Formats: sequence, C-alpha cells, structure tokens
Amino acid sequence: MRRPAFFSSLCVAALVAFGSAGAAQQLPAPPVTSAVSDADPEPGTSTPPTAAARANASNRELAVIHYERGRSLYAAGRYREAVVELETAYSLDRTGTNLLLNLGMVHERLGHIDLAILAYQRHMESVSDPAERIRTQRILTRLRGARTELASMSRHHGRADGLFWGVTGGALAATTIGVVMFATQRPGADATPPLVFTATGVSLGVLATVLYFAREAPERRSLFVTAGPTHDGAALGLAGSF
Repeated sequence: MRRPAFFSSLCVAALVAFGSAGAAQQLPAPPVTSAVSDADPEPGTSTPPTAAARANASNRELAVIHYERGRSLYAAGRYREAVVELETAYSLDRTGTNLLLNLGMVHERLGHIDLAILAYQRHMESVSDPAERIRTQRILTRLRGARTELASMSRHHGRADGLFWGVTGGALAATTIGVVMFATQRPGADATPPLVFTATGVSLGVLATVLYFAREAPERRSLFVTAGPTHDGAALGLAGSF
C-alpha cells in the first residue's frame, strides 16, 4: 500500500538531485589567487613577506590541491569523497567563494538538502554581484520547496519515544503480575487484585498503542564529519541536520 508514495519520493529526490538550473557536469575552476614568492625582493621595491603571509600562501596552494581532487572525484561520480576534499579546501582558504557554490552542488547531488541550502546561503552572503545573488536565491527557493514536499511525503506515523516505552513497560509489568496472581492464588481466594492488575495492564497496552500510531514519527537527524590535512596540522568539520 505504501509503494506509490515511495516511488513518488524517489522521483522528487531525483528532481532535486539533477534539477539544478545551469549546473555543469564539471565543477567550475577556482579563482586564481596570487601566491607569495619566497624569492628575495629587488632593492627598494618591497619588504620580504611575513611568516603569516607565507603560511596563507601555503594554505592556498593546499586548498587548490584539495579542490582539484574534489573536481576529479565529482567528475567520477564519487560525490561523498568529493565533499571531503571540498570541505578541506574551504577550511584552508575561506576566501574561495566558488568552493561554497560547489559544495552546494555536490550536497544537492547527494540529496543532502539541508547541507546544500546551508552552502548556497553562505555562498550568497559572500558574493556581491547582483546577478549571482539572484541566481543563488532562485536555487535556494527551489531547494526549500523541495525540502517541504519531501518532508510531507516521507511523514509517517509511529513514534516510539520515552513515553511510549514507559507505558509499554507498565502494561507488560501489570499484565504479568495479574497473570501470575491468577495462576498462584488458592481456590476461593479473592480474585479482585489479579483482575485489577490484568485490567490495568490491558488498559496501558491500549494506551501505548494509541501513543505509537496516533503520533507522527520524528524527523531523522543527520551528522556529517569531514577531516583533512592543513599546513599546520589537520582540519575537522562537523555539519548536519538537527
């Protein structure tokens, strides 16, 4: 009975994954950044670069390496590995706005709607070009609409939370006590206590059933962890849907 809804969910997920307007199969190349040279400056022209400048330049070079790896993985359809490389590249060079755009594209291909929206939002905040902001806003509008539709289609009933398990445990305990009392009581003994326990257990069982089926199941929470090397050590990133 639920197969049509499942098929519809697959269709919507496919539209979300491949419906990005104007998205190419290859990730766009990063903007060219000027690296700091270690060569001695000409007399009277400039001062030697500082240690911080050299570190920034080295991080940019590493970021480009991870970015190119991400592009290759993306072209090969290895989206999860591409995400790790792109996240690492962005942790090394926060000025690369293309990285946020590419992260949004890859997360969208993976069906990570919340993470794609987050990446596109950060991309829009980092650019000043009006045309680019309008294009990104259209993508965000489409993804938010798809997220709402997917949530409504995947909604199902059956909440097994602490309240449900507590009532269920009480039902089992009361029913067990009532049955044991019935089985061990002497002939002619008062049957009221066993009846009370058994009736209580049955009533709690009915309540537990109502608590489970009358409420919607909670939304799933996702956590994604990314890690990669940097010039000074390593970078760890956490993201998810909460």
